[in-house]
This record gives sequence, C-alpha cells and structure tokens, in this order.
Amino acid sequence: MLSNYFKLFLRQLRSVYAAINLLGLVIGLTAFILIFLWVADEWSFDRFHTDANRVYRVVENQLNDKEEVYPVAATPAPLGPHLKATFAEVEAVGRTGNLDLNLRKDDIVFLQKGLLADPEIFEFLHFPLLHGSMKPFNEGTEIILITERLAQVYFATTDPVGKSLTLLGREMLIAGVLHDIPANSHLQFDFVLPMQFARAGGFDQLENWKVNNYSTYIKLTPDGNPGHLQQKIKNVIKEHHETSNVTDLVLQPLTDVYLKSQHLNNNFALQGNILYVYLSSAIGLFILIIASINYANLATARSIKRAKEAGVRKVIGANKVQLIIHFLSESFLYCLLAFAIAVVLSWLALPWFKELSGKPLVFDLTNTTIFVPLTVSVVVCAFLGGAYPAFLLSALNPAHVLKGYVKSSRSTILFRRALVVLQFILAISFLAGTFIVQDQLAYIRARDLGFQKENTITFTTNRKMRQQFSSLKGELLKLPGVENVSAMSARISNVVESTTTVKWEGKDPNYNILFHTLPVEFDFVKTFSMKVVAGRDFSEAMATDSSAVIINQEAARLLGFADPIGKTIEISQGEIYTIIGVVGDFNFKSAHKKIEPLLIYNEPDSYYEAVVRFAPGNLVQQVEAVKEVFKKFNSGISFSYKFVEEDIDQSYRAEERTSNIFNHLATLSIFISCLGLLGMVMFVTEQRAKEVAMRKVLGASVPHLTWLLAREFIVLIVIAFAIAAPAMYYAGNLWLGNFAYRIEADVFLFIWAGMISLAVAAVTVGFRAGKVAMSNPIGPLRSE
Repeated sequence: MLSNYFKLFLRQLRSVYAAINLLGLVIGLTAFILIFLWVADEWSFDRFHTDANRVYRVVENQLNDKEEVYPVAATPAPLGPHLKATFAEVEAVGRTGNLDLNLRKDDIVFLQKGLLADPEIFEFLHFPLLHGSMKPFNEGTEIILITERLAQVYFATTDPVGKSLTLLGREMLIAGVLHDIPANSHLQFDFVLPMQFARAGGFDQLENWKVNNYSTYIKLTPDGNPGHLQQKIKNVIKEHHETSNVTDLVLQPLTDVYLKSQHLNNNFALQGNILYVYLSSAIGLFILIIASINYANLATARSIKRAKEAGVRKVIGANKVQLIIHFLSESFLYCLLAFAIAVVLSWLALPWFKELSGKPLVFDLTNTTIFVPLTVSVVVCAFLGGAYPAFLLSALNPAHVLKGYVKSSRSTILFRRALVVLQFILAISFLAGTFIVQDQLAYIRARDLGFQKENTITFTTNRKMRQQFSSLKGELLKLPGVENVSAMSARISNVVESTTTVKWEGKDPNYNILFHTLPVEFDFVKTFSMKVVAGRDFSEAMATDSSAVIINQEAARLLGFADPIGKTIEISQGEIYTIIGVVGDFNFKSAHKKIEPLLIYNEPDSYYEAVVRFAPGNLVQQVEAVKEVFKKFNSGISFSYKFVEEDIDQSYRAEERTSNIFNHLATLSIFISCLGLLGMVMFVTEQRAKEVAMRKVLGASVPHLTWLLAREFIVLIVIAFAIAAPAMYYAGNLWLGNFAYRIEADVFLFIWAGMISLAVAAVTVGFRAGKVAMSNPIGPLRSE
C-alpha cells in the first residue's frame, strides 16, 4: 500500500500546481531553518555553564532626578565578599571588571581584551583550563591566564605555561591557558588578571562602597531561594553608604544577562535583545505558516478535482481511515521532499546568512536541539497542508461524487479566502515593519548628536602616553590635516562613569541626583565642535581651569541656578569646582537612552582615550601619519584606533542587522504569498474557463474579463491591509519605545506597504487573468 502511495505521489509531482507547492514549501522551510539557527544561538547564551540556573548577577536599582528607577549593572567592589560572608544561601561569589591593555612578548605587542576577576568565579563559570593550573592564579598577584587564541599569537606552538608576558611594565607569569571563550558567552576576553592585581598595583579601591566598578556574580546553594535572598539584601548598600540613591538590589539570572539587559546602564558585557528573539521566532513561524497556507489553499481548491479519485477508492473498498492516511501521507512526502531540498539550500546559504546576521552559526543536524524542532516543523507543515483536504475528501458520498454532484461548498470557499487574507496580513506586516526599522535607523544617523563625529578617530593611551600627553598632542598638531587633538576618560559614545555625591548651594539634602562625569583634556569641547550656550570653554592659559567644570543643559536644569556661571559645586568629598560654561546637550550614549546630566572637568590622569580630528582630505594618509607619531611614544606597540562615526554606528548594529533580515524576509513573504496566489488564480481561471469564453463570445472586453477574474483576490488583499495596518501601527510603536529619540510611526508607511503588496499581487493576478481573457474561446466551448 505504501509503495502505491509513493507512486501516486510521484505522478502528482508532474503538475504545475505541485511545482508551485514545492517551491513555496522549499523557500518557507529554508527561511525557517536559517531563522531557527539564529534564534537557537541567541537562546544558548551562558547555558553551557555548570549549574547556570543557580548563578545570578547582582543589579542595582537607583533613583534618578525624576524619581524614576535607574537600573545599573555595575556594583561596589565590597558587595560580593559581604554577601558571601553574611548570607548562608550564597555559596560562591565572583567579581569581574573590564581591563583592555597592551600585552608584550619581546617585539610582539597587541592591545588585548582583558578581564579582572576573582579566582573563585572559575568555580561556577565554566571556562576550563587547557594547560596549566589555577593554584598560582588563586594565590598570586602578578599572575595571568590567557586563552588558547592568545597563546597561539604570542607563543605559536610552544607551551606558554611558566613563561611571562609584559603588562603595564610588569612581568606577568602565565599560570594557565584557557580554552577559547565560547561565542555564546556574554563575557568575552583574551586574558584574566586576579582581582588582587588591582589592590597590589594601587589601581582601585576594593573597599569603597561609594563607587560602582564591578559586575558581581553569585551562586546560590541548591536550596537557596533567589526571591527570599533578594528581599534580604535589598538595603545592603544603604547600610554601608547612607547617602546612596540605591533603592534595592535585584538578582538577574545568568541566562537572562545577554538577552534581557537592554534596560540596564553601565552594562559592559556583550548583549542581545529578547525582543528580537521573539520577533524573529514569530517571523520564522509566520513564513512557515504562509508556505503551509499555499499548500493548504491549492490542495483544498483542487480537492474537488480529486473528488472522483476519492469516490472510486471508496467504491473499490477503501475506508475513511485509509483515505485520510493516503492524503496525509502525500502531504508528508511533499513536506519531506521540500525539507530535504531546504536543508541543502540552508547549508549553501549559511555563509551568506552568517555574514548577514553577524553570528558564527553552525548547522549540525545531529544536534537534537536543532533536529527535533525541525522535524516537528515538517510534521506540523504536513498536517497544516494536508489535514483539511484529507478529512474533506474522505467524508464525501461516493455516489454523489461519481454522478458529478460535488462542488466547492461555501465553507470551503470561505476557508480558502481566509487563508489568502491571512497570508497577506503577514506579508504586509513584514513589509511595514521593515519600513519602520529603516526610517528609525535613518533618523538616528541623520540626527544631530550635539557634536561632530565625522573625520575623527580615537585610540587608547597607556600610562607613558598620559604622562607625556602635552608632547604627544604637540607632535600630532604639527601633522598636515590635523585640526584638533584632545583626550577623555571614555569613548564619547558610551560615558558610564557617574556619581550621586554632587553637592551645591540650595540642594535638598534628601534629594540625590545621579550625574554622569567625564574627565577630559582642555580642548575636548573644541575638538568635537560642541556648542557653548553659556559661559566659556576651558583654557590652558587659565590656571584656575584645573578646578573648573563645564556642565550640559540637562545638568544646568537640575542644579536650578538662574545663572550657573561662577557657581561652585562639590563633585566628590572636598573637591570644589567652579562652573565656567554650559554646553548644548549631546548624546554620550546611544539614542536608546535619554540625555542625562553631565559634568565635564579636567583630569590628566584620566586621559585614557586620545581623540584626533582631521580636516577633510585623504584619511588613509592622515591616519598613517598619526600612527608614526604614536610609534615615537610607543615603539613596538601596535596602533589600534576607531573612527568615532563607526563606534557610534555599532550602538545600532542590532537594529541594522534586524532591518537587513527584515528586508529579505519581507521580500520572501510577498514572493511566497504571490506564488500561492498565482496557483489559486490558475485554478480559478481553469474552473471558470467556459464562463470566460461564453462572456467573450457575447462581447465582453478583455479588461472587463480580467477584472472579473481578479477582483475577488484584490478585495481580499484590501481586507488584509485593513487588518494588518492597525496591528503593525501598534507593534511599530511598541518597538520604537526602545528609543529615547525616535520617529513617529507614519501612516504613509503602512499605506506604502499596502500599495506595494497590492501592486505585486495585482500584477501576479492580472497577468494570469489577462492571459485567460485573451485566449481563444473555441477551446473551452468545444465540448459544449
């Protein structure tokens, strides 16, 4: 019996309807497989750690000037040890801090991404050693762990354990080599230094409760309850820092850190967006549904033509169950064949999709996390496409069928129309969503950030360069094309340092405001062409400017001075600064965040990022000239720089990739929908061929006949637009809510999406309907 079903299936493949069905399923399944690979990779972050479900990151909830919750991922250094010493539920604690530094071995020097960490963190975060031992790292200070990649860079095939690398002028003994950090870890680093290295070098205050410098991770005991512990630790920081504006502490599950941290400030870890995971999952599912709808629509439409087949089978002894199995097995074979082709296409398209998504995806069908869901998708697709025709045809009366009394019922016609409407609701939604994302990204790029980002580079400085910055600046300013040189403590696109200890005359002692702080070199404002709206810029000629501060407009508003120029503020205990100027508000974070109060002051020890602005010209030659000057002050150290414009664009890379994926998926959804529409039109025109011929003989024009055949489908698409537009308007505004500075969802975008869908569908329907309308009426009427 099964061999018979298979032979019948092969015969069915000869028809044009089978080709349309197969093409739609192949495209839909290929898109679904690629999207699923991306979603599976995003969802896998940090789940490889042993007992990941017992590990949490501690997050602070602070209050900003508007008494709104201001969540912060960084915490004070003493918090972790205090939690372990005080609460029995805490089994282990580990702190981490970012530390990007130049590592040297002889003449090989590169800037590497580092991590400052408590040795204990490796007891519950699974970063295993490839060579060496953790014992020296646990006990020493001038000890370093490096990754396998770094070992190959500096030592090639030689075992590096026991050898040393130079860092900050100190020889660091290599205790071990870690396996390369998995790409699906929110912590990404090339080397690790023990936390005590900071204490020994005097670089940090590990006992200071007033400064948020580190991420704190804790592992609970097997019976530890995170909800109960969260209540117990709520006021820990307040107990040690009475004037803190921290309202409570929150335990964020380790498996949520990557996907659910968009609301957090001072988050230095790699992060994704759970909204995009949900959105991509829905899109992949909808693409599969659209492909299944194509199959169900054509199978349902053609079910009347196959009614006699079912009737004959019943007459010769087939029962209802056998007919259902026959039609469902045919549907399953269609989907299985489409899936096999889709797997091959997915494998071929994977390099392109990896580049599009920016992820190192791996397609391994032996992996049950991939194989099982994809198998389920084939079964679901087969059922969606074959269930309705199978149960419909198996229930027909064979006597009526063989006498030719069977026609499409009203319910069957309504079902097919509903499927067409659903297809185009999804297709129009994808298209409208694409337009919204593109317009928002264009708005962000075109928006005035409050400073000049073009023709400007930044590079990290070391201690030697900071100590000789005046000489470095002078050399750079002599270069042709260099307009300005300055320095700052952090990248201008991501200023995260902040304080709540600011005091001024008239301040409410019970009212704490979080001010961001940015130590800079004197020419910072001039280099970025910022607008001074009141007062003046820094001047090296003014000796008093070493204790002067420039504030932004938001800070001026919160301080409440009618004229802030000349007023004094205390930024930290005993450090009094005089306000000499107010600059226009500028974005020192991405457009996802609102502009917050900012204090800008001079601090030579914090010149960690040098900035060079060029006049328009040959940027390649200009950067090369800067590189030569850099080498004079750092012989043997590689010159690593970034364009400020590129650095800012990276803040919106996730949205840009989402937009690109949306573009392709919207195109696919329209194509698959129109492919199904073409099949439906072909079937309807075939069914109404005699009617069209008769009307043509009686004098009906070709345009009239074309409209007669096409109008039903045009009306369905209009109905789909009427449903999709308000739904996407709501969804679009929901997504735009992630941005502090955003466009308004323009009604024209939805009209444009509907018009494009309608135009493409009209061409598809009109082409086939027009071809039938212009055909010779003799053929269809010959049998009459």
